[in-house]
Amino acid sequence: MADDWETYFSNIYLFLTESQRQYGICNAEYADYTLEQLEYIESLIGNNIPMHLVLSSREAYLALELSLDYLDVLVLKLQKKRRRVELGLIVEPSTVISDADLIGFIRDMQATSPHIGQTLVMGRLRSMGFKVTRERVRNALRHSNPFRSALRWPGVLTHRRPYSVPGPNSLWHIDGHHKLIRWRFVTHAGIDGYSRLIVYIKCSTNNSANTVLQEFTKAVCKYHLPSRVRSDQGTENLLVAQYMLENRGANRGSIITGPSVHNQRIERLWRDVFSGVIKVFYRLFYFMEEQLLLDPNNEQHLYALHYIYVPRINRALDEFKESWNHHQIRTAHHKSPHQLFVSGLILMRHSDRVPSDFFDEVDELYGVDDEGPEPIGNEGNINIPRVNFQLSPENMESLHLLIDPCQVSDNYGIDLYEQTIAFIQQNVQ
Repeated sequence: MADDWETYFSNIYLFLTESQRQYGICNAEYADYTLEQLEYIESLIGNNIPMHLVLSSREAYLALELSLDYLDVLVLKLQKKRRRVELGLIVEPSTVISDADLIGFIRDMQATSPHIGQTLVMGRLRSMGFKVTRERVRNALRHSNPFRSALRWPGVLTHRRPYSVPGPNSLWHIDGHHKLIRWRFVTHAGIDGYSRLIVYIKCSTNNSANTVLQEFTKAVCKYHLPSRVRSDQGTENLLVAQYMLENRGANRGSIITGPSVHNQRIERLWRDVFSGVIKVFYRLFYFMEEQLLLDPNNEQHLYALHYIYVPRINRALDEFKESWNHHQIRTAHHKSPHQLFVSGLILMRHSDRVPSDFFDEVDELYGVDDEGPEPIGNEGNINIPRVNFQLSPENMESLHLLIDPCQVSDNYGIDLYEQTIAFIQQNVQ
């Protein structure tokens, strides 16, 4: 029996210390598991089980000590919150609005928005300065329209499928972004569905399958091969599909293809990529056209544009990737994608399971997020013609020595673009 206790507490100690090194908990799985073990340890003490059996090893003693430290932290947090409420530092929700007025307010909203729900009602009340408890809003909704409220019960009015995959590298989502296609740029990216970690993101001047495979395999070298990949049905993903089938096997969903509306994980990412990076260049290139500096039908102009702006766009995308992978996600207990990815791998290692073994086969809706946004890019196969102009190797070497595309520019690289155009015109007959 003593050996069993030593093994049990040694495992608990290893789990807690390793998780503590990874910045603590980052998802509900760990929280539930830790709480379960702490309650069990606490019950051992309360039931007066002979502690010489439990504390017969150094690891067992340290596990108990570390576990009790966790309990002390939880108690301290509760005591601090209670004290802040007593001192008025935390304002409890106000009940200024009466129940009758609240019901009337909701009925006015339902007159224009019959399907209004609890969350939007509370948001509207909050915007008007009212802080009403969730329970009061829920009761008022039932009173104002019991039938509609009943229809909003889960599975009655709508059934939304929560996003669910077992862990990191269970499913990657890959896609292309074509907002700059007018100037023959395309951005390819891949994101881990579990952690939302960007595994690769790169701007290119073609939409070929070789380009996508190259970026995908670079990500595989860094983060390891995912169990499955979800993509749209574009031909640019064919080589990735072949790669997954060769390395993960057929008839198990190694590559899942479907419409972009089923690839919401990365569609959500594209919104932030556009607003944070691509929009600047989108507006800049249109400005250059308006100023007659850029003609998208002129091959030399496009060559100069690609020379200057592919490196500049990719530098901005690299900075965005680092920011994204370390930003706090509100719905994930304010943990970053990087923390979610690393801690998820630790949890999976302790569970003795890997993503490729979770399911023998999955259906076409695996990894679909009904709460995700609608696609904002183009659907289907996108062909980007290559620029029909090239400098000679000698001229290209001279251009590299003369103009660094990523050097400091006071006008977003327009001056460097004009210098490149001038160089081409001087050196090409």
